[in-house]
Parts: sequence; structure tokens; C-alpha cells
Amino acid sequence: MRIGIVDDQAEDRRLLRAEMNRCLENDGLEPAEYCDYNSGESLIAEYQEGMFDLLFLDICMDGSSGIETALTIRKIDARVRIIFVTTSNDYAAESYQAKASYYLLKPHTFAQFHDMFMDLINPVTAPAPENSLTLSDGSRIAYNDITFTEYYNHYIYFHLRSTQEVRRIYMSQQEIEDLLCSRPEFASCSRGIIVNFDRISRFSDTVLYLQDGSSVPVSRRRLHSIKDAYAQYMYLS
Repeated sequence: MRIGIVDDQAEDRRLLRAEMNRCLENDGLEPAEYCDYNSGESLIAEYQEGMFDLLFLDICMDGSSGIETALTIRKIDARVRIIFVTTSNDYAAESYQAKASYYLLKPHTFAQFHDMFMDLINPVTAPAPENSLTLSDGSRIAYNDITFTEYYNHYIYFHLRSTQEVRRIYMSQQEIEDLLCSRPEFASCSRGIIVNFDRISRFSDTVLYLQDGSSVPVSRRRLHSIKDAYAQYMYLS
């Protein structure tokens, strides 16, 4: 995993590296590769698409601000996950223009940093085989990253929690039901749709409302069995 840190204060860059190293060590993950920059200009001068998995940007710097730097980077790289670091929440609205993944306030506790960092690297670090679904293209998706799946025209669409992305894989509904519905947290709630119980917010008679604000239909014929399976799963959890 490659991580860029852009801050005009050397001590703040050191503290960020220390926090990330502590997270990785505590969770038994491989060390990261870091590149430090003391300005947005120095980053932009050598940036290439795919250069980093994560990019930490201090907002208030001499020269180009973190937000100005991020907007330039976005023209080069649409996939890098950007984290703004600042002592003020006054810039939160502006940060959305750069499609930032997180807005980290200073100071913060290590527990707050750990939760943020582990959520961010979840799609970057490959999940363990026993906690993930191996797809036909060789990639893996963590079970707990799946909000729901839907089948359409010979493809399964995976709606992912961590990145809010939708991944498309060529496979049948029966194949994905065999892979997911053998697990207690997944159930087919209507034709072509499988939902993760951990992502359900509330029920109605025809709709399951999910924690990310989306919703999926539930068949009236399956509603009673879905509610029973959900209650059993939550009780056992």
C-alpha cells in the first residue's frame, strides 16, 4: 500500500506516519510505503495516475492549499482516496468538490484515527479468504463490504459499502445465491436481489431500507421468512 502525505509541517507528517504504522502493526497488516511532501506544488510536479492508494492533504499550507492541490490531482487520478487534514471544519463543504474520502480534524484520538484509517484501507488491502468472496476475475470482495447484490442481463452488480461503488461481474443469480445465501447474514429478499442483514436499517411491507440510504424491494411472499431469518441472525450475533 502506497501513501502520500502532504503537509508543510514536518512534525505533523511524522505524527501521521506514526499513527498509520501503529494501526497496521496492531492489526497485523503489512507495512505501508510512504512519500512525504512539504507543499502541494512538489506533489503535483511529480504526480502520476495510480501513484498512491491514499493521499493525506493538509488544507492550510503556504502556496497551494490542500483543496486546490486535490482538485488538480483529481484531474490526473480519479481513484486515489483523498483525506483532508485540518484544525478547522470550515472547509468541509469545499472538500466535497474534490470527492474526498474523509475529513480528519486535528487534534483527534488514536481510536478515532484507527477507525477512520481501517475503514479507508479496507478496499486497499485484500481481505482474508475466509472473510471474502472470490470472484471469477480473481478479485475478492469482503462479505461485510457488500450491501446488496442485484442480477440483470447475465451480470451481478455488487453494491459496496466502503467505496459506494457498484462492481459488475458476469455470473448467474443461482451462482451468487449459492455463494452468499449459505451464510447467515445474506438472504434473497426478492427475485434477483440478495441483501446483507448487517446493512438493513428498517423494514416495511414492501421495502427494505438500508443504512446507506438506498432501499431494495422485498417480496410479500418472502417477507415473513426474511423477518424471521433477520431476527434469528441478529439474536445469534
